[in-house]
Formats: sequence, C-alpha cells, structure tokens
Amino acid sequence: MNSQDKIQLCINADDYGFSRDISDGILEMMQQGLVSSTSVMTQNADNAQMKLLSEQKNISVGLHFNLASNKNHFTPFLNSPFKIAQQLYLKKLTLSSLEQELESQYNQLLRTYSNKITHLDTHQHIHIIPKIAGLLSEFAKQHHIPYVRLGKELSPDGGIKKWLFNNSAVGLKNKLPIFGLNLMGENFTAEKLKTQFQFLKTHLVSKALWIVHPGYESTDSDFVDSYNKQRVNEMKVLTEMKDFIYLNAQIVPLNKIYGS
Repeated sequence: MNSQDKIQLCINADDYGFSRDISDGILEMMQQGLVSSTSVMTQNADNAQMKLLSEQKNISVGLHFNLASNKNHFTPFLNSPFKIAQQLYLKKLTLSSLEQELESQYNQLLRTYSNKITHLDTHQHIHIIPKIAGLLSEFAKQHHIPYVRLGKELSPDGGIKKWLFNNSAVGLKNKLPIFGLNLMGENFTAEKLKTQFQFLKTHLVSKALWIVHPGYESTDSDFVDSYNKQRVNEMKVLTEMKDFIYLNAQIVPLNKIYGS
C-alpha cells in the first residue's frame, strides 16, 4: 500500500505520569514508533520521566486532566464521571473550582515539559459531562491550546460509553474521528484491530486519533488502577500488530492532522 492510501493516524497513549511503570511502557511504545502522542497526568508525573518525554522527537503532548483517579489530590472521592456529575448537579462542586484545578495541572505540565502543549483531554473521559466539555473548550481558547478531544467515537461497536462520549460535545465543532473507547480490555485484540481498520477504510476515513492505554503492570498499590493488567496486553498486541499497523497507517503526531 502506498503512502497516499494509508490513513494518517495519531496514536495517543493516555495516562503518562500515572506511574513510572506506565510511563516506561509508553516511552517504549514511542521508541517502537507505535505511539506518536501522549496525555500527561501531572499530579504524579516523575520529573526524570518528564525530561525523557521532552527528549522524544515527533511526539505531541497534552494534559490529561485528572479528577477521577485514586491519586487525585484535589477531590479523591470523585472517582468516576457519575460522581463528578452528581456533585456538580448538587452544587457541591463548582465549575470555578474545577477551572482552578485545571489551571494548576496545566501549569504543572508547563513546568515539567519543555515543548509545546498540543491538546487537552481527561482521565476516564470525564468530559462526557457537558459542563466539563465546555470548560475544557473555553480553557483551550484562552490558553491557545489547539485541540480538545471531544467526540465522535468512530467504531463498528455501539454501547453506552460510545453514546455518552459522542453526545457530550453536541454543538462543539470537531472534525477529527476518534476511536479506542471500544478497543479496551478484552476487546484489545488483533482481530478487533483488523475489524476497526477495515471499518475506517470502508468509511473513507483519511485522518483519525486512536486512544490507547499501554504500560507495564504496577506492583505499588498506590499506583494500581482497574486497568493495571490490561495495559501490558495492549503493549503486546500493539507490538505483534506493528507490521499490520504500518501497512495501513502513517503514524503521525496529533498536531500534524488536527488543523488540516
């Protein structure tokens, strides 16, 4: 397949900085050419690994705004989009307090990463909450951040997660197809990846963002989440599918495709 027939694909690894093990796995995938972008959780990010990230070439880096992990220093009890939405509805959580936390995490990223910040997204996709989607969009405009990851998930499978994500950004413009929400856990297989690429080809998609979650398994209980074991599987499948991915896609940083 010649380069004109290949999809321009940004492969973005979420959760850089959540633990050293996850960051090490993402760096390895970058060095293999299987990750071209990452989103950083600044609250736990290791300075040495942020320096290593700054040294990577042809990589886009953004903020992975975090309110929903066990290591969230802001509101540890808000460990799911549902709980965050509930607190917003009950007015126990204000958008102004979330904006302050967003500013704090963004400034931390600026202090530890020496290159341009290309995008914003959120841990556990908490921007399925429309108010948070709007907050991120406005913050990006104010800080001249080119891209916010807001719908649409383009994949052959349905499900409530896809529906929520695709309906979180109604009225907000976003022309870049996204996939990956339905390629997690037991669905992250060679067969599913082949089906996804065929789906993109059938729908004549020429540019897309693929969300992945590679990393090594953490043994430190402070840095273990519900996806701990599955990250290693993602690394394994990505590596095994390297030739197939290269045959069907040109792997590029996010900033190469979101503005064109």
